[in-house]
Amino acid sequence: MLNLLYCFDSNYNIQAFTSIFSFLEKSSEKICLNVIHKDTSKKDIFPENILNHSNLKELNIYKFDRKFNTFPKVENSHVSEATYYRLFIDKIIPDNIKNYIYLDADIVVINNFDNYINEVFD
Repeated sequence: MLNLLYCFDSNYNIQAFTSIFSFLEKSSEKICLNVIHKDTSKKDIFPENILNHSNLKELNIYKFDRKFNTFPKVENSHVSEATYYRLFIDKIIPDNIKNYIYLDADIVVINNFDNYINEVFD
């Protein structure tokens, strides 16, 4: 099973869903999807074509709820608060997830990638 990890906020939902769907479509293995997001309601944010995909084994959404007054360079830039979520991966993702691949929300898969990823983890 393949564990994918995304960190995004509602500003990047569409891009992330496009990326996730491309991975689900091109994989020949089941995928466990892990997402760090502020909204943890699967049905409200994830489209049906992801929630009901035959290659989706599991969807885990981890709420980003750290309290900060400000994040540097977030105002009036292309950087959002979600840019900083990945700094807290080790505090949010459970220790029982042995291997995972962190992906930016703008990655799109055009070919099957399973063999390559299995080689990397081996």
